Parts: sequence; structure tokens; C-alpha cells
Amino acid sequence: MTMVSFPRLSPLTLALAIVLSLLLGVPQARAEKAAAFADTSKIIAIGGSITEIVYALGEQGHLVARDSTSRYPEAALKLPDVGYMRQLSPEGVLSVNPSGILALHGSGPKEAVEVLKKSSVPFIDVPEHYTHDGILEKIRVVGKALGVDAKADRLAAEVDA
Repeated sequence: MTMVSFPRLSPLTLALAIVLSLLLGVPQARAEKAAAFADTSKIIAIGGSITEIVYALGEQGHLVARDSTSRYPEAALKLPDVGYMRQLSPEGVLSVNPSGILALHGSGPKEAVEVLKKSSVPFIDVPEHYTHDGILEKIRVVGKALGVDAKADRLAAEVDA
């Protein structure tokens, strides 16, 4: 077995690296690379937090369906339910004829997501990081997907504050 050794960083170098990574806005950089739907007229939100973000952005008019974890806001319950985010059926998701699918990372099963990604419907996998920066990234990715980057930046700034 070969041992790999890494140089030790001084506490000052380590602190500077952490501060620089925070100042550079890594989550925002990831969101800028995120995709945008060409047609946002009929979007499915898979993942309760995605649905909440869409509503918080004031873009709920684009939603045609949601998954069963999307229970807030109450108005979302009026949308058709395509099933539980971890037990999706491609037929159920595609049955509402969406123009795009916004799915929280970890949706599944894996085989169902693979079928959805291979369909003609654009599929955006929204990252799920359980951190402060992860929430801001998620807001920006959803905003980018819907073509409302400026609204997403404002919402992210409010949440950040």
C-alpha cells in the first residue's frame, strides 16, 4: 500500500483559504452554470423545497404538478400530485405533459430518473446541500431554471440576511 502525504498548511494559510472560498461565492458560481428551461409554461416541481422556492419567487403560475412532499404553501396542494419524490413513475410524471422537470437531487428511483432524463422533457437536477450556502444555491438554481435570476438573487439575499 502506498501512502500519500499532503503538505501541512499553516493555520494562517488554512484560514485564508476558508475566507477566500466564502468570499468567492462558490454556490453562486455553481448556480450561474445551471441550466435554464427554454419553455417554463408547464413545470413539475419534485421536492417540497423546490415548490416552496417557486412560490417564494412568485412563479407558481408555471407549475402544472408537484410531488407528494410538496405540501407548502397550501395552494400547492391544488396541483396534481405525481407521487413521492423517491418512488417516481416516469409515466406519472410525463402524464401531465410538462415542458420541464425541476427535481431535487436524490429523487428516484434511479431507473425512473434515468428514463425521465432520456425523455424529450428537459430535466434539471437541483443540488441538495444541507448548509446555509446550499439553500442559497438551491434558490439560485431554481431561479435560473425559470429564467428569473434577478428575483432569485433578491430572495437569496433576503434569506441570507
